[in-house]
Amino acid sequence: MMKIEENISLAPFTTFKVGGVARYFVSVTQKQDLFDSLSWAKEKNLSVFILGGGSNVLISDSGLAGLVIRIQIKGISVSDLNLTVSAGENLAKLVQFSTEHSLSGLEWAVGIPGTVGGAIRGNAGAFGKSISLNVEEVEVINLNTLDVNKFKKEKCLFDYRDSIFKKDSSLVILSVVLKLEQGEENGVRRLMLENAKSRASSCDYGNKSAGCFFKNISWDKVGIDKGELVKAFPEFKKVENKYKLPAGFLIQEVGLSGVNIGEAFVSEKHCNYILNKGSATAVDIKLLADICKEKVYKKFKIKIEEEVQLVGKF
Repeated sequence: MMKIEENISLAPFTTFKVGGVARYFVSVTQKQDLFDSLSWAKEKNLSVFILGGGSNVLISDSGLAGLVIRIQIKGISVSDLNLTVSAGENLAKLVQFSTEHSLSGLEWAVGIPGTVGGAIRGNAGAFGKSISLNVEEVEVINLNTLDVNKFKKEKCLFDYRDSIFKKDSSLVILSVVLKLEQGEENGVRRLMLENAKSRASSCDYGNKSAGCFFKNISWDKVGIDKGELVKAFPEFKKVENKYKLPAGFLIQEVGLSGVNIGEAFVSEKHCNYILNKGSATAVDIKLLADICKEKVYKKFKIKIEEEVQLVGKF
């Protein structure tokens, strides 16, 4: 049964631990609760914001009007090589489940926070792979019509850290069918542990953050010839063979490692992480991100784009 609450702080529900108050808030653990919540908001002509694990969002200090719905609908079922996973299931639980069933294809996701729904929406990935590689179909509800439909992979319009669900906020993910490959449990676990070790050595865990704040950049989208870029900036030789141009490398090369505004810091371990080392505000984090964008463009004429979703008024 749904329980609508009023004036609830959103900070505890995000990995940044920042964000203002939601005028109305509800956590849903069943599809019917979600349908009822959406109908309630529709009747009252309220805007709706869907919150998953809170790991890829920066919510304004002024909070959100309307209704915030936190998706906590969980569950995983297996049929041959296919997993049907509810949107509110933890990505970490999915990785564990696939390993226990000797299913390969998600080893790259170890250590990535958030929910499966959020991972589908943002086409989460690492180590040159992404979740879209495994998607068969996605079940969604339309916020405007409350109709439920299933989208085959081709209709999802997956791209690097992008999908139709990110472009069209009226589409709310309910569940996904993922197709994996038959593996061997020890082999799957070994690769997962190797990836976990690699992430631990390069990523800045232990602080409040949203993970990588900016998207890495496809070389063909930079707008500058790679050879000319390396010629103009010899430091680019360090990354010229990487699949994408790392945003963290660009931020480091403009001297922003460790720079702060208030208690928001650019990580010294991984410059694509912005950290809340205490009581940083959303404004602090947004200003620091803007400095990163400005400095990178001023030096390299390259635009870096947020991977983190900015929500509310800034």
